[in-house]
Amino acid sequence: MTIRMRPVLECGVDSFLPLSGEMDVREVDTAVAVLARYLNTDEDAEDQTEPTQVVSRARTLRRLLDLDGWVAPGGLQIHDLESGVTFTPGCCCGLESWRDWVDVRNGREIWLGHDTTAEIEHIGTQIRLRWEVGAPGGEHSIEFPRDALTALLLGVQQDLGGFLNGLANWADVYVPDLARDLVDRFDEEFAVTARLEL
Repeated sequence: MTIRMRPVLECGVDSFLPLSGEMDVREVDTAVAVLARYLNTDEDAEDQTEPTQVVSRARTLRRLLDLDGWVAPGGLQIHDLESGVTFTPGCCCGLESWRDWVDVRNGREIWLGHDTTAEIEHIGTQIRLRWEVGAPGGEHSIEFPRDALTALLLGVQQDLGGFLNGLANWADVYVPDLARDLVDRFDEEFAVTARLEL
């Protein structure tokens, strides 16, 4: 298949961090800082980007664990390996909504966020994702079989599961007292390991 779908966190303007089991300690640390900053629990996140400084984040992570309804900037990024075209999620279409793509698998449309003109079209057994970039007329599209979403979404779930393992390893080193709670909450809030109804 020439289509790749992966979970990403938005780390800045047009900067996305893929989540997977291949991340190193620094990347996991960045992901935690992005989540804490986005949920406004890490007042000093800008100054705490090195793994050696994570120990001082215990208070921030405790505040994070006290919050309900986690959301994270990002979502699912889709890349067409053949054409080189990449679709990135729009603003406020967060990682917490990644399972909405199951609805697309079932023939429906989903919201793809602000600041994008993206839309999903169902054309027979195909899905066409269209969006504009830059000036009007700068349209891009990616097309793939609807049935391909089964494997793509299972791949996303596998990537998120790999990230959970990396998060557990990171937390065991830097915030061992909070490690289990942090991993369990990420799993719960972002519906990582729950069965995918495809």
